[in-house]
Amino acid sequence: MLWGVVELQAAQATPVATKNRYVTVGSYLSADNAARARARYAELNAEIVPVDVQGKRFNRVMVGPLSVRAAGSLKARLGAG
Repeated sequence: MLWGVVELQAAQATPVATKNRYVTVGSYLSADNAARARARYAELNAEIVPVDVQGKRFNRVMVGPLSVRAAGSLKARLGAG
């Protein structure tokens, strides 16, 4: 036995999925269309973010925060549809 030496078993760290990604699922001139899209994606914490582009007000529907994997999966589904 060695004094002062302790054998420690390394704990296996479970990676924590960081949720810091946001995805735009639609951008609408019509506030009503944006509200429908927000309702469609409500389980993903959808929010409407108004933005002005070349003098026009658009209503972007953004979801998140998502993990990198969830954001990538959602973007793939949106691109396929």
